[in-house]
Amino acid sequence: MKSVIKNVKIEHGEELKGRVLKVHAKTRSFETPTKAPTSTELNAKKNIGFDDPFLNPIFEITQRFTQGSISNFYKTNGYHSTKIKEINAHADTLINRNLVKYFPQFRKDTILSDDDMLSLIDVQLESNINVISLPEVKEDATLIEFKNNFEKYWKYAESEKPEAVLMPYLNLSQDPELFREKLKYLADYEGSLHAIGIKFASPNTYRPNLRALASFSDKEFWVHCSSIKRAIWNTGIPTSQIHMLQKYGVDTVSVEIPMAGGSNKDKPLSKTKYFNSEKVTIPDISESLRDGSLTCNCPICRQQNFNDLTEDLKRYQGDRSLNSVLRDFSKIHEVYAATSEFEISRKRIIDDDLNNYFKEKEGLRPYSEDNQTSLNKFLD
Repeated sequence: MKSVIKNVKIEHGEELKGRVLKVHAKTRSFETPTKAPTSTELNAKKNIGFDDPFLNPIFEITQRFTQGSISNFYKTNGYHSTKIKEINAHADTLINRNLVKYFPQFRKDTILSDDDMLSLIDVQLESNINVISLPEVKEDATLIEFKNNFEKYWKYAESEKPEAVLMPYLNLSQDPELFREKLKYLADYEGSLHAIGIKFASPNTYRPNLRALASFSDKEFWVHCSSIKRAIWNTGIPTSQIHMLQKYGVDTVSVEIPMAGGSNKDKPLSKTKYFNSEKVTIPDISESLRDGSLTCNCPICRQQNFNDLTEDLKRYQGDRSLNSVLRDFSKIHEVYAATSEFEISRKRIIDDDLNNYFKEKEGLRPYSEDNQTSLNKFLD
């Protein structure tokens, strides 16, 4: 059986000006940039009984592992089968019409043993997904370690599940020269390897690697970035990070599973974070109200009155705080609104106008001047 992805083709684009990639898949073909909803966002729909579908062509099933917990795959009876059931609880309903990928989320300092890596690959091969993620063995894996890991598991995945697509990941948080060497190595597989994954890290700290990725954007690979933090909260501007990545040749994006934090049950509901399409920021929901109603007309918001909305959401509380229920609402809204915003930026890419689009959006403006001229100075 042939791969679920037939080929990928660059439809339009230029370095640091975004690109439109056409992914020709057996499930359905689609154009980028776009957003991939995660299992966390699918769970949010279930939590508040919202049945309207997400129409995105890619979904990501994310599982979070604590330090050392990956070894449970081969040390604890039933752990492997439990993880497969968790994956398939979402994948079974998505697989016929979508690309369904997996992402194991773990700490930055995690070092994967051979048993760990094999376990993470096997749980994907035995689940109902069609894009197999291959993480790096550690944060700063050498080029030799990267090559050996890739060649070993590409051959293994092809033999066990030939219809699936392998997506080898590169950690953004590594030495710039090493990052470029790994990209250069993967470039030799253009045409046979269809997908590359990027594990997100700070776009300001690791800007050299984003610029290297931008210079890679003339290569026909589907580039997906996982584990993106929704926003940069300490800048004074709650910048949406998923949309800035399209400038650097990233085609599709998905957000991280946030670590459990302190209780927000006493926080005013009006302070709930909510994606604002007009600014491409994630400020308090109160900033997206006009005359007491939401300004968004996506399938879940429908310009509802905010007080009526929060009153209606109380029926889904159970033993949870209303803040938690409203955060689920916000996650669902963000899938719809952020996806629609990508459709707008896609048109601006085709018009060679992405930089002006960035200047128009408050949350993207800080990245509008990262242009080809500054890149050439950086490389010199």
